[in-house]
Amino acid sequence: MLWVVFADLGRIPVWIPLLVLPRGVLVDSLRGVLVAQGIEPFRATTSRLAQLVVQSRAARGLYGISKFVAFVLLALGHVLRAPGAASVGLLAGLPDVWMGALDLLGFGASVVALVFCWVRGLPVLAEAWRWGQRAEG
Repeated sequence: MLWVVFADLGRIPVWIPLLVLPRGVLVDSLRGVLVAQGIEPFRATTSRLAQLVVQSRAARGLYGISKFVAFVLLALGHVLRAPGAASVGLLAGLPDVWMGALDLLGFGASVVALVFCWVRGLPVLAEAWRWGQRAEG
């Protein structure tokens, strides 16, 4: 939901949450269907590549770190632009070029997190499709 908050605050374009949220709904829903069929969510991924992208600690960790970095940068950019922020703290009165760089880094980190989100979601969608085809066959 932080994606929606940051879009509402104008920190990121609205297309980012519009791409993140449906992926989450689709993946979680499909996993729920698989569980209802007695298939453990992480057992559904059968290909080695899908297991690496979806299940590995490294992939999950990198995705979590990418979201954390994006949220911290976006929050920092928002706080530093708040009324009165220029007179408080160590980062008070940052030049516009630094604020622009912070905005660009926040946006870039958001795009990286979005890419991780979909890269990790596509194998789940593909595997769910295959499980559905097997169930029909």
